Amino acid sequence: MPELFGDSLFQAVEKNPVGPGSLLIAAPDLDMGYFTRSLLLVLSHDETGSLGLTLNLRSEQAVANFLPELDELVAKPKAIYSGGMSGMHMLRTVGVLKPGVTVADAEAQEFIFGHLGNRIVVLNGGIDVDILKEWVSAVRLFAGQVTWEPGLLQREIDEGQWYVTDALSSDVTSPGHIDAWAEALRRQPLPLPLFATTPNDDRNN
Repeated sequence: MPELFGDSLFQAVEKNPVGPGSLLIAAPDLDMGYFTRSLLLVLSHDETGSLGLTLNLRSEQAVANFLPELDELVAKPKAIYSGGMSGMHMLRTVGVLKPGVTVADAEAQEFIFGHLGNRIVVLNGGIDVDILKEWVSAVRLFAGQVTWEPGLLQREIDEGQWYVTDALSSDVTSPGHIDAWAEALRRQPLPLPLFATTPNDDRNN
């Protein structure tokens, strides 16, 4: 179905609004450089611009070498992930609340910086790990972030570079042996699952 490739593929399905907690799935056949076959978690999206994290690009750096106190909570593989090319000196921790834990309960503990839906939370720094163990089932650490100038992310979506859907907690903590990009496509409406078998370019999921 070559007529569905490129910018026309994501025009063939209903478009969803983008906002905090959205998952951006890169178009299957577009050479987007760093973003080829990528999944991005949107952290913020407003008139000042947009901010996100790349979820499926793992670094070679072990969390234990930087924050050994968090190692027990880190989802496997226990590596720092590359969140983006901007602010690479900064580590951001994203967690998944345990089943039954409400956002209000967690916010009362003052360790949540932001809630992104589906039990996904951005955590404050300098957290008491013992408290986290009570409330959070897993975390993942990201170095860097992706930034868009005002209006730029929406233009990219309109051009068909990204498909927008809701992020799931499993997207944040996807195991290393899983092709997270393909798995995300498989749960979308037709015809998107048909493109989940697009050949992998050996990105490190």
